[in-house]
Amino acid sequence: MSEHIFKGFNIEYPVYTIQTPHTGIVLEVRCLNVAEVAKLKSSITTAARVPFILNRVVYSSIVNKPAYMRDFESFSKMITTRDREALLYGLYQATFSNEVESIGVVCQECNEKEKLNLKLSDMMTVDMYPKTLEGVYKAHKYGNPLEFQPDSVMEESISRTENIPDEEPPEGLSDEDQIQWAKDRADAKREAALVQSKQSPPPPQTVNSDILDREVRVTLPLSKIVAVLKVPTVSDEELVLTDKATINRELRDLLSELMIISRFEIYDSNQTMTGAVTGRDDVLIGYQQLPSKDRLHIFDEYKKEFGQYGVSLNQHWSCNQCDSENEYGMDITEQFFRMVVR
Repeated sequence: MSEHIFKGFNIEYPVYTIQTPHTGIVLEVRCLNVAEVAKLKSSITTAARVPFILNRVVYSSIVNKPAYMRDFESFSKMITTRDREALLYGLYQATFSNEVESIGVVCQECNEKEKLNLKLSDMMTVDMYPKTLEGVYKAHKYGNPLEFQPDSVMEESISRTENIPDEEPPEGLSDEDQIQWAKDRADAKREAALVQSKQSPPPPQTVNSDILDREVRVTLPLSKIVAVLKVPTVSDEELVLTDKATINRELRDLLSELMIISRFEIYDSNQTMTGAVTGRDDVLIGYQQLPSKDRLHIFDEYKKEFGQYGVSLNQHWSCNQCDSENEYGMDITEQFFRMVVR
C-alpha cells in the first residue's frame, strides 16, 4: 500500500479589492493564514523588525500580482507607506471581516467615559492623490469587487451611443438567458462609449509615478537650510531601518521621521548651493541638529503637500452626558495588530 503524502488543503481564501491612494494600483489581497498571523505576532517583540515582516506578509497576500510587480523589490519601490495602509485595510477586511469593535472613549469636553461600537467600513474615507484620478475612472467605493463611476465625459459618451439602438430581447429566452442578454447589451454599449470618448477603463496594470518622482523644497525658517521632501516608499522605510535590528523604539521612530527627507541643501547669501547632505547617516546627524521649530515646519509642509492623501478611519460621536461633538480616529496599523494578537 503506497503511503499518501499530505501536501496541504486546497483552500479558496476570501479576497478584498483595494486601490492604493498614492499610486492608484488596483490590487486584490487574500486573508491571512495561521502561519502568517504567527509570524506577525513574533515580530511584535522586536520593534525594528515589525516593518520588515509586515511588508513581506502584505506582499505575499496579494493575489494575481501585475506583471510589473514581479518580486518584493519591485513592490517595495512602487508602494508608498500610505499605500501600504490601504492594503492593510483590505487585508484587515479579508482576514477579520467587518467586525464591530467596542472601543472606550473619553469626551474631550466633560471627560465622560463611554463605549463606542465601531464598524471599520463606516469609518473609512479615502483621499486619492489628484494625479491618480486624472484620465481614469474615479473610484467611488471601496469594496469587493471595486466599483468605478464614469466621469462626466464618459457619461455623455454613453448617452450619445446611437450606433447600438435599444431593442427588445429575442422571444423565447428563459429568465436566466434574458439577464445574460441584457448584460451583454450593456457591455456592448459601454465598449462603444469607450471608443467614442477615446477613453479606457482604469488601467490596473499601470502605476502613477508622479507622486514617486515628486520632490518639494522647503526652506527652514531658522536654519535657512533647504529640506527636500518626498513621499517615502516601503523601500525607503527598509533602507532607513536596515541593519538596525537592535535599536530601541525611540530611535526607530526618529529614523522613521527621516523617511520623508530626501536630502538637505545648503545655500549661501547669494542663493548659490554650496553643498548637499545625502547620506542617510549624515541626514540623521543634520536632522538632530535642527531647531525644533524647523522640524515642525518640515512636517507642516509635508502634510500640506502630501499628508492629506490616504486612508483614514474616523468616527464622530455625541457625548451622552453633555451632548458635545467628538471625533475618534483609529490607526489602521495599530488596529490590525490589535486583531492579530488577540
